[in-house]
Amino acid sequence: MRFIIIILVSISNIICGCKEKSTDNSSKNINTPNEIIDYPNGIIDDTDIAFGIYKEYQIKPNPILLDSLNSMSCRSDASLAEGIDDLTTDLYRDHFPSFTDYLYQHQGSCLEKALISGIGADLFVEERSKRASLIEKLATDLNDSTSLSPNKKKYILSLIRKVNPNALD
Repeated sequence: MRFIIIILVSISNIICGCKEKSTDNSSKNINTPNEIIDYPNGIIDDTDIAFGIYKEYQIKPNPILLDSLNSMSCRSDASLAEGIDDLTTDLYRDHFPSFTDYLYQHQGSCLEKALISGIGADLFVEERSKRASLIEKLATDLNDSTSLSPNKKKYILSLIRKVNPNALD
């Protein structure tokens, strides 16, 4: 298991050219192409690697895996960004405590921005007139939660309030 994590983190860092955990946009190479690696069993791209990291996190949540996804998200093209947006909404639903702990400890991260975009994208399939009420329901459900500290609850509510329900219209 540890070997798989090391391999996934190493591959994602090689593909992204990740050298630091910084979320400062001024030092990112946003023109990095979506690289494809030829493996003996077929071709995988960075979207496959992001999904592999997510699957590994499903088995054993580890913040190092989220660091790798964050690095990939910071340097992603549109296709990968959309995939990571989807993964973050899954992480939010399926691993709420550990994922929101990570976001709270890494405020301003690229995964935070991906979650906001991902929730907005999920709302796109809903009727336009119902989207704002669905965001309000997310906020109400969060307010009703007793398992969060007041500061963490306030932080997550601030993320939900940043969701643009009509972003994809």
